[in-house]
Amino acid sequence: MSTITFRCPSTRQYVQQIVADETDAERNAYMLVNCPACGKVHFLNRSTHKLLGHERE
Repeated sequence: MSTITFRCPSTRQYVQQIVADETDAERNAYMLVNCPACGKVHFLNRSTHKLLGHERE
């Protein structure tokens, strides 16, 4: 298990999420995360920790 941090696009708050360790095949995949800051679901890239649609931030 590891902890990642991302910024919620709705509230602009930084959020920590605990995720299971991934295999090499899953490393560039997106995963669903429930955001405690806004209550929505976001797609998070496992390797870059960037949200889908917000890769440039």
